Amino acid sequence: MKHDDIEQWLEQRRVRPPEGPAPVLYGLDHAIAALDAAVSRIRLAQPGDPPVPRGWLLHGRPGTGKSALTGRALRALGPDVAAYDLAVQWLTPERLSRALAYLAERELAVILCPEIDSWGTDRSWSSDAQSRKLLFAALEGFDSLGRQTDPTRGFVLIATTNRRSSLDSGLLRPGRIDVQISCPLPGPADRRRILESVLAPWPTEPLDLDVAAAQTASWSPAELRGAVDQAVGRALSRGGRGTRVSQADVMGSIRVNGRLDREDAPEVVADRLRVAAAHEAGHVAVSVWFGRIPTAVTLRDTGDGFTQGREDGIRDERELREMIVVAFGGIAGERLVIGSGSTGSADDVAQATRIAVSLVEAGLQPDFPPVNRAALAERGPRAVEEPLADHVMETLAHARERAETIVGMQRDAVERLAERLIETPMLAGSSLRAAIEEAGFTVSTTSERTTDPWTSAHS
Repeated sequence: MKHDDIEQWLEQRRVRPPEGPAPVLYGLDHAIAALDAAVSRIRLAQPGDPPVPRGWLLHGRPGTGKSALTGRALRALGPDVAAYDLAVQWLTPERLSRALAYLAERELAVILCPEIDSWGTDRSWSSDAQSRKLLFAALEGFDSLGRQTDPTRGFVLIATTNRRSSLDSGLLRPGRIDVQISCPLPGPADRRRILESVLAPWPTEPLDLDVAAAQTASWSPAELRGAVDQAVGRALSRGGRGTRVSQADVMGSIRVNGRLDREDAPEVVADRLRVAAAHEAGHVAVSVWFGRIPTAVTLRDTGDGFTQGREDGIRDERELREMIVVAFGGIAGERLVIGSGSTGSADDVAQATRIAVSLVEAGLQPDFPPVNRAALAERGPRAVEEPLADHVMETLAHARERAETIVGMQRDAVERLAERLIETPMLAGSSLRAAIEEAGFTVSTTSERTTDPWTSAHS
């Protein structure tokens, strides 16, 4: 593809800044501040200035405002900065490679990549050859951009994803994706403000939006707007234009949206907390078994949680293998206590996968030759990818089985800690250690860890 051809192709992909007033974004103050700071670095850059952040990633649940933030950035950069939509449906590896190489040497431009996970998925997990080729092309494009010393030339990537955990680590390293901006779900006060703003153009009866906000924990702004649209539709169908939207219209649309199984939302929240508590208790069970006491465990009413361990710097092979088993402790805890798993383990699986690949790259897997994927990507070979993926999946399967065994041996302790976490969703330091002791978790002996059939270096 010649330069004339790539210019014509890019022109077909060109997008303009959004027109009209910018939307009000509730609950995204931190994200807006981080984005505006990144935009300012680009707008105020002069030739000879130090390098500026070129890769921006907006990540969060669907409907949390990632597209609106992208539009905000384009408005701020202005119409003189060309922007191109390089969504995966327009791409081939050759087109992506040539487009990035071309733009890296031209006046400043913006590349928009919605759903970057469609071609930036972790190489060790993806079996899609086309996705891997697109990823390699992207990595090569970023490396060519790194040779551009003028901050007023080249391109800025604005990417979005609903699944940050699935992205390849090579894409997320500094020098490629430099700015990562989280778009969180709105809290109760912001949910109320969103409902108020969307209802503002319509006549309403007196509404208790605090109740509606309380009933919509873990809803995205887009879901809230959809519920209001349905509530307005209910009012219009009941009496035509001018009919006031009632509390029953609002609450009815919330239930119809399928986000509440029952009218008593506290029970729904309690169910989510019960799953999260079992999940985190499973992580704790495996961590303690390996002699690693977590520093904190946190649950949120959105149904997710976090178990924080200690940062010990460089880790040996046994520690890395143990970390993979710990990652599967969460889903093992859910299956033990709840009877089934949930999508809450997706980030755990992604973390375990990255560690399993790092074992290979560090030459710590005796049954697989050392492989550095980044070095291979520079030369383009693909033959190692499928055997590596098979090896990683076998590693993960063994680790999951080991986690289920360890958690199963400590069922009573897992259930006791899960109950404690529901009562006290934040445990840290001495209070967490006391809860672990009260639950009765087992710490394996040094001999047991040394002879462990999976974490042993000779397994």
